[in-house]
Amino acid sequence: MNDDDLPILGEAAPIELANSLYLTEEEAIDFLADDAAARRWFRVAELDQGPWPSRTKAGEHRRLVALRNAIKALLKAAETATVPPRSAVDEVNRCARLSPVVAQLSWPRDEEPTAKVRFEQSGVAGLLARLAVATIELLSSDDVDRLRRCEGPGCSMMFLQHHRRRRFCHESCSHRARQMRYYRRTRGTA
Repeated sequence: MNDDDLPILGEAAPIELANSLYLTEEEAIDFLADDAAARRWFRVAELDQGPWPSRTKAGEHRRLVALRNAIKALLKAAETATVPPRSAVDEVNRCARLSPVVAQLSWPRDEEPTAKVRFEQSGVAGLLARLAVATIELLSSDDVDRLRRCEGPGCSMMFLQHHRRRRFCHESCSHRARQMRYYRRTRGTA
């Protein structure tokens, strides 16, 4: 598999991370299966939160997977308007507490003021904290109302719907759905 085959859609970091576990009716593909896979995935995803470190301590990869699974559960709950598992909320909150945050105000002369948030922790703890905070921000924003699951046959990917007619995560899913409809019309079954 080459880098182009990774399911990276250019979505917000929490959505991209949740999509790193691709589920179909037949199989589950974990693009964060081990440290090397996680490093590759983060390199290709180019998230603002940073890369997966080249060296990690025991248990850090397991913590990443736990956060990813919690985010996936929270996004699914938001998309389906259901109550999320308490354990998922707790995991995101635990990771958000891994790094102290410092907010800084900048107000240059003749310009608008801006705020910058800096995480004090680096490495895996800082990365997990940034991902958890990004999840909290997404789930508590108006953007959460645009969260959708792809309608492509067998696809589990999520995305933010920026256009009211968008129904698929990627054009390949749209193409597969069109092919399936054509096959049903011409052959009678799928």
